[in-house]
Amino acid sequence: MGGQASAAQGTPTGYTPEKYAAVKDEVALDNGIVAADQFHWTTLLSRFEQLLPDDVSIRNIQPNFNEHSVQLACIAHDVSAITRFVDNLWTSTDLSHAYLQRHGAYELEVAGRKQVQVGCSLVIRAAF
Repeated sequence: MGGQASAAQGTPTGYTPEKYAAVKDEVALDNGIVAADQFHWTTLLSRFEQLLPDDVSIRNIQPNFNEHSVQLACIAHDVSAITRFVDNLWTSTDLSHAYLQRHGAYELEVAGRKQVQVGCSLVIRAAF
């Protein structure tokens, strides 16, 4: 019986490069799900709360679990507020790899009055 087990063990059945690629893709997907499940939103949101000036609002947070980065869309009253936020990120110990992607002025109507605010998009690499 021992001879049969060792002979069967060394013979792959049904192996093809396509099946290997499919299994590899499935494992990568599963690893992504595990990484997303282990993500601690409260920790990241607490850090943003500590670093965010009062006159800047985060409108969108989009983590990229594969790249360990997070993309933010923010709006502020003026450019100096955005600058303070980016400076706070750069001087932090854990979110210092922040890169401004784009910014621009936006005209909004608030309570019947036109107001100009500054919006920006930035990415923070090695955020988690």
